[in-house]
This record gives sequence, structure tokens and C-alpha cells, in this order.
Amino acid sequence: MKILTKSNYITSIQCAKKAYFDKNNPIKSELNRHIVEGFQVEEYAETLFPNAIKAPNSQTEGLLKTQELISENIDAILQPSVQSNGMYAKADAICKNSDGWSLYEFKSGTKVDRYIQDITFQFNVFKSSGINITQTFLILVNKEYTKEDTIVPSEYLNIVDVTESVLNKSGEELSNAYNSLRVINQFNEPEVLIHRQCNFNKPGEACPYISRCYTQINDDNVLFIPRINKKKLERLHELNINTLDDINLEDPQIELTEIQSKYVESFQCKEPIIDFFKLDSLIQEIENNNIISFLDFETYQSAIPFKNSKPFQQHPFQFSSISIGDNFYSNNDYINTQFERNDERLLIKLIESIPDEGNIIVWNKSTEKAILTKLATENPKYSFELDSIINRLVDLQTIFQTGGYMDYRLKGSYSLKNVLPLLTDSSYHELKVANGLEAQNVWKKMTQENDLLKKQTMIVDLLNYCSTDVTSMIAIYNALKEIHNLES
Repeated sequence: MKILTKSNYITSIQCAKKAYFDKNNPIKSELNRHIVEGFQVEEYAETLFPNAIKAPNSQTEGLLKTQELISENIDAILQPSVQSNGMYAKADAICKNSDGWSLYEFKSGTKVDRYIQDITFQFNVFKSSGINITQTFLILVNKEYTKEDTIVPSEYLNIVDVTESVLNKSGEELSNAYNSLRVINQFNEPEVLIHRQCNFNKPGEACPYISRCYTQINDDNVLFIPRINKKKLERLHELNINTLDDINLEDPQIELTEIQSKYVESFQCKEPIIDFFKLDSLIQEIENNNIISFLDFETYQSAIPFKNSKPFQQHPFQFSSISIGDNFYSNNDYINTQFERNDERLLIKLIESIPDEGNIIVWNKSTEKAILTKLATENPKYSFELDSIINRLVDLQTIFQTGGYMDYRLKGSYSLKNVLPLLTDSSYHELKVANGLEAQNVWKKMTQENDLLKKQTMIVDLLNYCSTDVTSMIAIYNALKEIHNLES
């Protein structure tokens, strides 16, 4: 019999088939940066239990040692583990209280609701093993904490009593856990409706088992309808509609939004659907000045804060900009080569790089605006210049997101990497850094690299990636202008 762990259980809630494969024919995955950060948070949390004894990491040794420590009346145990009714649980800590034991789970996130299922699974398994758990606590990152010279665990972490929530959910979660146990032990893999949890259209983020579920996801699949939720997808399957050609947009049983309907229409007529009023408004807004700038940031975000920063605060470590006007051209880049905040240098270079007039084109205005607003708040002496930049931002992505330019070949994804090859002959294929998450990882590695040649190579790769975002926006904007001029 295969044993159900907490990670198996949480995976099964998201996708039963993935949980089945994890147990029956797994693909080994590498530790990502977020998992490593989780281990770091765990180390800080363990310092809150200075007198605790830590059980061994090995499953068999851990189970035996936990029982031994409990029989010896030890007051606090780190990494205790139990097994009961085909389920295995390893808590982060248990401590004696006045009428039993308190169970603790350490998490590198901030939101309580996200982890109730985790800790309820642990509670149920410990309880059924004979350990009287009477209180349950989550230890979470305090997002309002500001690091000074070093992290102070008692301030960096919040201890949240979730006993009531766990007791309210325990019956339901126990039933779900037994169902998950059946799933991982059944002979055949379960049938699961492929949906967004698979990340099927996100290179580098797709489920590792995607090829086992579908050897090919054709362009006509209803999965590519923008922002389609699971309820709508299930409804289409109930109506025996599996391809975009099966959809009759006049059928009242098919409830799609205007943007979703435009996507289907684009596929069925095999051409883009263009709202020339929206396109004209965008062009007129951008062209009302002599100078147009294009700007892109790369940011780093972590549960482990920099000095004078909060956890998960986005820190721009790099930017690229190009400004174009009548007899005017300016191309600028900046990258921080130290693994620390350096707002001052970035801001000085940014303000020098961006002209005082003209609109500033970005891709995803809300993100860039949030970065600049935070910088202005924390660096008030530059707030006037930053407010000027913020007030001139124009989002080039919006024309695609809002259906102003709808093309089925985008498959519901409006990233620069997806739009660029559609409208131009360019792509991101030759770049060493493939996406924003990889840029964060490469930047951290670069700042810690002692080999100067390797360090410089990574700097060049990062600069190429960020500047490609900017030149891509220029190419896309020029392509849209050509389409606009042809219609005019």
C-alpha cells in the first residue's frame, strides 16, 4: 500500500492525476528558489523553540524517534512524524500544553487561509495516531516586518492560532484525505479535466506530466479561450463542445464574455478581430507628444527581505529604456550588481534616462506603476520626478487584453513573448534568460558569483533580456501603427 503524505494530499486537491503520477511513476523535479526560501524561513522559526529536540529527517528513524521523545516526556519536538491509517505526517513542531499538545506548521507565506488544508491534514494524522493535539498554530511571515541589520525571528514571524478553523474543517478534510489515499492506490490513473492548474500554455511552468495527459493540445481546443473558468469549461463539455469550431456563438446555452466570443470568432474566421476605434484611441494617446519612451523593469521578490525592506517587497534591480523623437534617440540600461537594495543609483540613472516630456510605453502598467509608486514613497526626494513618470505611463498590453486586437494564435496569452512573433519576425528564442522568474534567479546567482568572467556573462544575458523587452514593445507598437495607417 502506498502511503499518503501531506504533499500528496495537497497535490491531489489541485489535480488527482498529478498526485497519482507522483506516487506511481514520478518525474523528479529540482528544488526551486521558493522551496529554498521555505527552508530558510523554517530555520528562523525553529529558533522560537530553543529547548526543542529535533527528530531525524529519515522517515523510519523520525517515526521511531518521535515516539521515543514523547515517551520520555520531552516538552517540545521539532520535525516530529507519525503514521496512521495509510497516511504519514511530519509536523514542523509539537509542544506540550496544559491539556495535550500544540501542533505548529511553519510557512514562508503570509495568508492563513492558504494553509488551513495543510495543517488540518497534519492534525488529523497526529490525532488518529494517538497524540492528543488540542491546539494548532501557523507560523507565517509578517509582511509588515522591516528588516534592519539582521532578521529578528520573533518580529519577522507571526504565530496564528487556527485551532477553531482546523476543528471545523477536520471532518471534511479527513474524508478528502481518504479519497486521495484511494486515488494514489488505484490501479488506473484517474480521469481529470485538463484546465489552468496544468499551466499547459506556459512554457517552463507546465505540469511535468502534461504529455501523459495529452500528447497534443490542438489550437482548436476550448482550453485556449481567454480567462475561461472551470465551470464554463465543464458546461461546454456537457454540451459535447470540445473544439472552437463546435461553438455556435448564437446559442444561448453558451455563455461567453465579449472578449471570449471575439476569440472564438477570430479562430473560426482565421484572422484577427480588430477594434479600430480602440486602436485609434491608443495611437492618438501615444502620439500626442514629440518624444515616446519605452521602459521595462526586472524585479526581485523574496520571503527573505533585504535590509530596510519588507518580505515579498518587489525590488527593481534592473531597467532598460529607449526614447525616440524628432532627431532624438536615447538608449539606457542599468543593473545592480550587488545582492542588496540600491534605490539611489537606480533612481538617479532612471531619472537621467527618461525625458521630461512624452508618454512612456510599458507592458502591464499596473506592475510598473506599483514599482514606481513604492520607490517614490520610500525615496521622497525623487517623488516629483517619479510622479511625472507615473503620470505618463501608457500600457501597450491593454489593446490585446481588452479585445482591441484579438488573434486566436495568441491562445489567450498576452505576454510580450507571445505577441512579438505574431506581429513581427522577431522572437525571444535566442536569449539565455527566458523569463522574469529566470531573470530573478540569474540576478541572484550573478551577484554571488566570484568568477569575474562568469559574472560578466550573466550581466550581459540579463541586459539582453531586459533590453529585448523594450525593443519588442517598439516593434509591436510600430506593427500596430502600420495596421492603423492601412485602415486610415
